[in-house]
Amino acid sequence: MAKGRLKYRPLAILIMTTNYSKGLELLEDRHIMGVILMIYATGPSRKNVIYKEVSSVGTMPRKLDRLVDAGILDMEIRDGCMEYSLTESGRMVASDLCRLREHILRALMVQ
Repeated sequence: MAKGRLKYRPLAILIMTTNYSKGLELLEDRHIMGVILMIYATGPSRKNVIYKEVSSVGTMPRKLDRLVDAGILDMEIRDGCMEYSLTESGRMVASDLCRLREHILRALMVQ
């Protein structure tokens, strides 16, 4: 190792260049956190309710599919309608998002 060089890469570079950010890119997509937090707050929800409460953009079906594929949501057909609920992993993600939101709001109050 060259003299004066860091032994470890800075965290930002590590996150951008490794699998540490894998999965987080899903949360960066618009409305994803809203869907997770809405279902966390209200419980299992039909697709039309999610569209009404969060967004009815044309890409919402693909976003819901991505959340199912990621293991965050489960989808069942009930009474002929798609109903989404959080998986155990989804509940953990939602809980962490709530805590993160609380920290951010507290930090904004201090300023």
